[in-house]
Amino acid sequence: MIFRVAVDPEECFHYTRYLEPTGTPGNYIYFKNGVKDRDVAFVTTDYETYLITADQKPTGISHVTVWGRASSLSANVAALVDQLIISETCLGSSDFGAFHNSSHTNPCP
Repeated sequence: MIFRVAVDPEECFHYTRYLEPTGTPGNYIYFKNGVKDRDVAFVTTDYETYLITADQKPTGISHVTVWGRASSLSANVAALVDQLIISETCLGSSDFGAFHNSSHTNPCP
């Protein structure tokens, strides 16, 4: 299954994305095409439906990304959590397991 990007379709093409462990459980550095994009942390992991990562600041969470199996998941999470930016990226079902290996390649056509 392939997921459509919710922000900019160009992000679906030719990107390699990495999650590199920081040494602190649950915390990762997110890379796009080999360049550090931001720090993320796992908030909730449910491989049957969705994975959530979040940027963390001293004052709280500033950005959340829902890596989901259906576009409606973002709306469901947004309805439950106030003042969070919800975004999606392109993932196939095989990518969920790749997070444990700290990297995967974007499978969007």
